[in-house]
Amino acid sequence: MQAKETPSAQGSHAQRMPQPEVVARALDAVRGPYVAILLYGSQARRSEREDSDIDVLQVVTAVPGKYSVGDVNVTAYSVETLREMASQGSLFMLHLQTDGYMIADPEGVLTQILSEYRRPATFDAAISELAAAARALTVDDAAEHWDALRKLGIYVARTACYAVVANDGEPEFDPDLVAERLGVSSVTRALRMRLAPPQADDLEVLFNAVRDVVGDIPRAETTLDSLAVSLLSSSPYAATLMVQALIGPVEGFEYTALATPPI
Repeated sequence: MQAKETPSAQGSHAQRMPQPEVVARALDAVRGPYVAILLYGSQARRSEREDSDIDVLQVVTAVPGKYSVGDVNVTAYSVETLREMASQGSLFMLHLQTDGYMIADPEGVLTQILSEYRRPATFDAAISELAAAARALTVDDAAEHWDALRKLGIYVARTACYAVVANDGEPEFDPDLVAERLGVSSVTRALRMRLAPPQADDLEVLFNAVRDVVGDIPRAETTLDSLAVSLLSSSPYAATLMVQALIGPVEGFEYTALATPPI
C-alpha cells in the first residue's frame, strides 16, 4: 500500500477538520491499492450526528466498485471516470470539491482533477434526468421492486434537492441546511431517509419530495421495465438507474457500474 501522507482540506468547509479517529477508520476500511482517498459528506464537513456513517472516495486504476466496512462506506471510482465527470460538470464532483477532505493523494491526481472541475451554468440537465428517474417510484409493479426503488428514490431525492439549491446560488450538501434553504416541508423526511427504518409510504414520500422541488412529474402508469425502455433515448441516465433497480444488488446501487457516469 502507498505511504500515508498528511491529510488536507479541500472544500469550503476546510476550517472544520474531521475527527482524527474518523480519518483513521476511513483509512483502515480501504481495501487494495489506491491513487487517492478522500473523505466527504457529514463527517468531512463536521455536521455529523450520532447515527452518521462515514463516506469515503477511493480513486483506483483497476476495477471500480462499492463496499462497506461497518459504517464506513467506500466508493471506488477510476481516474478516467472522475476525469469524465469533472469535464461534464458533475454535481457529485462539486460535492467532492465543496466538502471533501483529502486523506491521501501521493501523486496529486485527485487534487488536479478537482482543480480542473468547471461548474456548469445550470444543473437543469441533471434535474431533468432526476425528474424522469423519480417516475420509477410510481410504477405499477413497485411492490415487486420496493427495496431497490426505495434506494433509487433516496438517491434521486437527495441529488435533486442538491441540484436545485446549487442552481439558486451557493452549493450545499448538508441535508438539514438544504431542507431549510428549500423551505419545502416534504423534503425533510426524504433527505433523512437513508438512515431511517423503512416505512410503507416511503416511495410516495420520495416522489412527492422530488415533485415539490423540481415541478410537476407525470406518474409512470406502466411497469418498471417498460418505463426504463421508454426513457432510453430521452433520459439515458434515468433509464440506467431503473435497469440497476431491476437487476441491482441487495445492498444498494453500484453507481460505479453504470454505463453513464453519475450526475
